[in-house]
This record gives sequence, structure tokens and C-alpha cells, in this order.
Amino acid sequence: MKEIHGTWYELERSPILTEFALKCLSIRVQQFYNQQAHIVVESINSFSQKTNHQLLQVQAEPDFLHTGKLTRVKQNDGDDNLDNLSFQILSTDYKSYLVLWGCQNFVSSAHSESLWIFGRNHVFSNHLQSSLMDQIRTFGLAHLKLQSVDQSNCT
Repeated sequence: MKEIHGTWYELERSPILTEFALKCLSIRVQQFYNQQAHIVVESINSFSQKTNHQLLQVQAEPDFLHTGKLTRVKQNDGDDNLDNLSFQILSTDYKSYLVLWGCQNFVSSAHSESLWIFGRNHVFSNHLQSSLMDQIRTFGLAHLKLQSVDQSNCT
């Protein structure tokens, strides 16, 4: 699992209300042991220019290497919006891209799907972007329209 360690930059995402005003979003996988990982999410609010940091703890499913499934570990951080959130790494080469799908259950029959594309760099090539869009259509997730994430002026 060490291959997934390090920083990943959010390059595209499906429209997500909680991320509407965020730019320069990145995740840093710091640890992965005992089937759990600590992930630091860092972003900048486009309006206030304030930097935000959030620590997520995720639990890998027992067959993670086969399924790529992760679940957020409930934390006493007061952020109940992220409870009942599960993720699945749909595709990655560990070197340049990571396609992540998420689902959050709200009540017994309501849920919300999200899709993110992360890269090891702030941009990716048109060829890679086209290839990833083909993969997303193959996964049956083209209905989750993606938008580019501003990764400029992030320092």
C-alpha cells in the first residue's frame, strides 16, 4: 500500500456542494497500516483565500487490494456530514492518476454519488484525460459530470 502514499492533486470532480468554493484541493496519504489510513485534505477557499486542513481516517475493506473500497472511520470531530461516506478507488497507476468514486447515504433510501480524478501533478495531459474519461464511461459513471478544479496560484 505504500504506492498510494504521498500527495494527490484534485484535477476534476463532480459538482459537490461542500466543495463548491474550494480550489487547490489536495490529499496527502500519510499512513497506511492495520487496514487504516490517515488522509490530510488541504484546500483554499476561493472567496476568502483561507487555507483549510482536514484529517480523515479511513478503513480499508479486508479485500481492499482487489476492490479498492474504503470507509470513513467515524470521528468525534463534529463533522457528521462525512459520516456514512464510503469510497472506492476505481482505477490508478499509482504514478500519475487516481479515479475515486464516493457514495454517501443520508437516510434509508437517499444517497449522493461523487467522482474525483486526482493526479500526482497539478495538471495532466490531454491524452491521459481522454483515456480516463473513456474509463469513467466504461464504469457507467458518465452521468456524474466532471468539472476542472483550479490548481493555479496554490502557494
